[in-house]
Amino acid sequence: MIGIVETRNLGSTPSLVTPNVMRSLAAQAGKQEAIEGPVDVFKRQAKGAIAPGSPDVRESSSPPPALAEVEDLLQETAVDLPALKNQRKDLRAQMKQSREAPLKDQAKIHATLQETQSLLASTERAKRQKTWTEIKGERPVSSTYQSYFTTGRTPVKEMQEVLKVADELADPNSPRRLKGNKLEILTRGEVWEKKMVLMEEAASNPKGARLDAEYFELSSPDALEKLSRAARGGAKVRVLIDAGRLQSDGENLDASSFASRLSTVKSLENGSRGQAGVQFFANQEVLGSRGDLMHRKLLRVNDTVLFGGMNANSGSGENVDNGMTMEGPAARNQAEAYQRDLDRSVGRNAEQIFGTQLKDLREKENITVSSIGLLSLLEASGTLVQKPGKRFPERVDAAIESASFQGVKAHDLANVPDLDGDGKVTDADTRAFLIKGHGSVQLSQKGREFLADGLEAAVGRMNGKDRLEKMAPGELPSDKKVGTDTVSVGDTSAERTAMMLHTIDSAKKHIDVSAFVVSEEVARALVEKKNKMGEDFQVRVVLDPGIYGYGGTPNEKGYRFLEDNGIPVKWAVLDRSNPDHDRKVHAKLMVTDEMMLTGSTNFSSKALRANWELSDVVYFGEDEKSRVKQDELHQDFDRLWNREAMSLDTNAAAQRKYADMKAGPEKDLLVDRERGRTIKSFLRSIENYERAIGERVQGEVAKNPELQFNLDQHVQRGEARGYALLDMLGDEKMQSLRESTPAYQRLLNMSEGAVSK
Repeated sequence: MIGIVETRNLGSTPSLVTPNVMRSLAAQAGKQEAIEGPVDVFKRQAKGAIAPGSPDVRESSSPPPALAEVEDLLQETAVDLPALKNQRKDLRAQMKQSREAPLKDQAKIHATLQETQSLLASTERAKRQKTWTEIKGERPVSSTYQSYFTTGRTPVKEMQEVLKVADELADPNSPRRLKGNKLEILTRGEVWEKKMVLMEEAASNPKGARLDAEYFELSSPDALEKLSRAARGGAKVRVLIDAGRLQSDGENLDASSFASRLSTVKSLENGSRGQAGVQFFANQEVLGSRGDLMHRKLLRVNDTVLFGGMNANSGSGENVDNGMTMEGPAARNQAEAYQRDLDRSVGRNAEQIFGTQLKDLREKENITVSSIGLLSLLEASGTLVQKPGKRFPERVDAAIESASFQGVKAHDLANVPDLDGDGKVTDADTRAFLIKGHGSVQLSQKGREFLADGLEAAVGRMNGKDRLEKMAPGELPSDKKVGTDTVSVGDTSAERTAMMLHTIDSAKKHIDVSAFVVSEEVARALVEKKNKMGEDFQVRVVLDPGIYGYGGTPNEKGYRFLEDNGIPVKWAVLDRSNPDHDRKVHAKLMVTDEMMLTGSTNFSSKALRANWELSDVVYFGEDEKSRVKQDELHQDFDRLWNREAMSLDTNAAAQRKYADMKAGPEKDLLVDRERGRTIKSFLRSIENYERAIGERVQGEVAKNPELQFNLDQHVQRGEARGYALLDMLGDEKMQSLRESTPAYQRLLNMSEGAVSK
């Protein structure tokens, strides 16, 4: 059962439309031995060789038409792009439905899909190429920008603004280049430590202090305690956080982010005794979509701003991340952006913040929370004040006890499992479930109402007169020039996109990328730059290997595109300090010989165009201080590349597996599937290794009480627990632990085997 590509007349416009890919060949009078690709049908229709709807269909392996040819065909034949997109959608669906069909039939559908995608890409590129001429006008524009627009999805008006900003960024005398700043570049655990140090400075010297925080996630007990103590002492503390959302989790909707946000608000209210100003970002009003995020990460303490990609939740301090502190005009600029975000959010009601999600929360039964989400609900149920330095089991015990004082039991809020099997659910089962830290539980009606009512009440308190006064604008950081560093700040979508493309385009020798996400669209820009610059130009990319709930990774397309185009790319393989904490490459970093780009913006279409983000470009100079910054960044990336990442040649592995198979559609399909399977297998093996090394590290702690004592001392000084522990063990010890771990040897074998001849 396979399908054929058909064309029909829709109104008066001949167009390519979705085939019935499950129609039997036998039903076609037995005349077709194979199917012709849509590119060939399209070509022959346009040239009058066949009429729309003709049954005369032949197999062809013709490549997609060149851009010039497509442009000519577009003039000769009206192509219905929506119909072509529907055809691609249906073919994808039929590929899934045909998994049990003979391989030959699956391969023909796959080949048709590939040709459809190729034709669609060529057609869209030709249309966007014509638009590009109008966008750029008479001015010369680099092919980096042209390629990004013609092969991507950036709207025309936004691309016009991108080019305008890019021109300004390239001008050394442009006001966009904020000069006279004092910067400290931060990598890895340095970001968390500086965050804790700045908060502690305000908490210890609160009189006259100003502290502003804007975070996607802010749930660390240490951070919340310091913010609360600063506010209690008289500092002006204002906190703006993403409001959370219901997220699809298969057949369920996950409300864990709502629970986390409610816990943060209650903790700051309780801990500061009502002295801290707290506000949800107006997600619905500003972003308009449940899936879009207020994703910024910014901390301002007096005249210093700490900026970057690291959140302020309990685990974020252990990630591979980047940031910087800044003083001077750039700090002033960031603080102004923060005030604009407050102005967009202060005084908004629950509907403007959450849309219809609180209604969904109350009425839909398929609402779940993770174990951390349930812990957050318990912490939000009473008057619990977060205390720093607690180990996780102590935090769980405190939450259960505090909730009990308010008459709240976890098993009343959610279907906590009976882990001890005694036929009833008790606090002991709750404790075991929360400490185990795996799985989700469905909220009861009481739990859903508790969470929805709590969020609504929190918004009501935010809009009280006394709370609104706490969010009032105040003195901004000084914009006095205090250093020699030059910075550009990207606030809007167009600005952030322009900064990314400018960073790529201006590089003369190399680009190093460490990233949580790199989409195919951004990968194409890197390939375009490499092709333009030639063999001596170096591009290296390290990607996070995290597996999402659907079983795959958002980095697969970007990885495969980079691999197919000869760009060295690796998956990060990070040591964990314990088996249950998923360390990530959470960076959004590009470093070139000319500048560095960092911030909260992932290298994806969603982050660049939909989320609420911030980015910074730091321009490198020839002075000694600038060279020191460059060296620090290069050394950190080299460590990641050489010690904490592995390559995987998926194409070589797949081609070798099917080396004895005859070339053709069936082999193409099997190779394509094998590449996907190889990536998923490798990423699962990375996760297995990271859990295994985490267990070995914890074993070292268990047999060395002095190590645990010293670790607690480091954490009290503001260091992230994971980085402090790994640093204390040292590289030599960690390498020994790695090499003695079977999961590590398996990874080495997979990586080396994928490229072996």
